Amino acid sequence: MWCAFEGKGRIVRISGRGRVHELGSPRFAELAPRFPSLPGARSIIEVEADRIATSCGDGVPLMDFVGHRDRLLDWARAKGEDGLRRLPRREERGEHRRAARALMRYAARIARARERMAELDVDVLLLSVGADLPYLTGYEAMPLERLTMFVLPREGDAKLVVPRLEAPRVAGRTACSRSSPWEETDDPVAIVARIANRPARAAIGDRTWARFLLALEDAMPATVFSPASEVLGPLRAVKDEDEIEALRAAAAAVDAHRRRAARRARSRGAPSSTCTGSWSSGCSPRATSARTSRSSPPASTRRARTTSRRRRVSCARATSCCATSAGRCAGTAPTSPGCSTSANPAPR
Repeated sequence: MWCAFEGKGRIVRISGRGRVHELGSPRFAELAPRFPSLPGARSIIEVEADRIATSCGDGVPLMDFVGHRDRLLDWARAKGEDGLRRLPRREERGEHRRAARALMRYAARIARARERMAELDVDVLLLSVGADLPYLTGYEAMPLERLTMFVLPREGDAKLVVPRLEAPRVAGRTACSRSSPWEETDDPVAIVARIANRPARAAIGDRTWARFLLALEDAMPATVFSPASEVLGPLRAVKDEDEIEALRAAAAAVDAHRRRAARRARSRGAPSSTCTGSWSSGCSPRATSARTSRSSPPASTRRARTTSRRRRVSCARATSCCATSAGRCAGTAPTSPGCSTSANPAPR
């Protein structure tokens, strides 16, 4: 969308399908000469326009263009091309995306899920946001207002219904080889209902948004819905060999971190903690009756704290003596060294 911020008001909107060409791809090299050379350029978005519309733009305010910001360009120039290539490619946050791991046998999990569906007489499994979807496919749906749903029938091919914007991220990152991208003008609920093919009973993910569940109930009025946890709960409770191996790898990473923390503590001169247990060996370090990782304060600090407590106790006793023994109090409680507390003369 383009807006005119000076002169006559005008808005131009272009609708179409976009493709991202990242740095290093052949199409990026082909299109790059058409644009000014910018340090740090990472991608070019090519849009195949299928609709161009204009409007008056009289509601757009008048604004003056001052100039471009130079901070990002200066940062890219300082890094240089070699420095930019060495920058780590950050993945998306773990609570939103998980790459499909080759070591996980998703096909075996899907086969066990279908066996469980046959036992419960469930015709189709519908999974959206939550942990069940990555358990079967390796892909975690973002909690957006756009529907992402994995449709697993008891017999036949499974499909992953995803928004068109999310489709490039699904390719190669999920165990489901077939996906059904939907456009902004499509009805994703109708697509799911068509793929499910009017099932008598459907198990839907426990974390599915209520708006999508209600829409699916309207689209499939003859279908009885039940929680997907009835199907996948018993399967997920029993860890397979791949999950056990992943847990061992995570435990080894925790042990390595604890060892690094102990080495850093020793290098700073702080007393290091000892622990005879380890997470990777299958036992909790706390269960070995070893000292915790929190180090004790130095002896000088402990002596200072003890002295301070003694002074506070002596001060409190002196104040009490002044308040109760009027005959022996001259108006000010005898204080111990370092205590500045005083008391008023006791009434006669």
